[in-house]
Amino acid sequence: MVAPRRRVLALAAVIVASLCIGATVAVAQQDDAPAAATGDDALLERLDELEATLPTDPAPTTVTIDDEETWGSFEGDVTGAAAILGTVEPDLLSLYVDADDADGVVAEAVAEVARGWLDLKQGLDQLAVWEAADLTFPIDASDDDDVATDADELRGRAEAGLRLVLDARQRHLVGYTALRAAGVADAEPQSRFDSRAAQAEVFDQDVRPLVHRFLSLRTTQVIVPVDRFETSAPGVNARARSMTLTCVDRDTYLEAGPDGATTTDPELADPDLPPTITAPRADCPDLPVEQDVAGG
Repeated sequence: MVAPRRRVLALAAVIVASLCIGATVAVAQQDDAPAAATGDDALLERLDELEATLPTDPAPTTVTIDDEETWGSFEGDVTGAAAILGTVEPDLLSLYVDADDADGVVAEAVAEVARGWLDLKQGLDQLAVWEAADLTFPIDASDDDDVATDADELRGRAEAGLRLVLDARQRHLVGYTALRAAGVADAEPQSRFDSRAAQAEVFDQDVRPLVHRFLSLRTTQVIVPVDRFETSAPGVNARARSMTLTCVDRDTYLEAGPDGATTTDPELADPDLPPTITAPRADCPDLPVEQDVAGG
């Protein structure tokens, strides 16, 4: 009765040894695989190869605010864009890891761009769940006892998705504008990067403020006085009620401190922020820069 048991144990040992050898070979094969190139030219080439597949104009493209409620709607293909990004997610992840490990302005910009697309994919996944939620029940419906019978909109999913989209598009703004400023890619790829930078600027100026309002977030800008008790019409306008106002990016203003008048002051500007961060946005209430406001 002892011999069969020994044969079983011996066979098990052979199987375990075979598995270990197989695992060692697999690891060795992975170690022997050529590493992806991580120089500036290689990173730009890998990003440009993905550009042909990436969504051309990711949602949300436009936002409509309901003045009667603290909500709204937006346009854009959420499901399709999420599906596209899902097909290239491994390549984006690999590009992000390699660029993040490399040094230099170009590598940092590529890492921001790749991370932005990864974040955007996560946000669009949340929005796709929100869009696909069960909305077959009539809205604002109730039974004879006034018990609600309608469906609840998954606004939590929408908020989580849109917040991720905001973070992703901010990364795109930083990354693509940095690639535009560097201008080291070949002519055709550089043109595509420049186009993405312009698209990121449009989103930042026109769409981001509306998404903030959609989610009841703080405005992207604040109105601050540049000077007070100055008037262009002395004797007509009361000096005490006259001031010059301007719109300033909220984050930059907070970083500059309470004494920071405008971000146009080179001593207050943050060198890590792209120049477009101070461009007028949609939530600046039709207030020209340095407009003299008198009479209250």
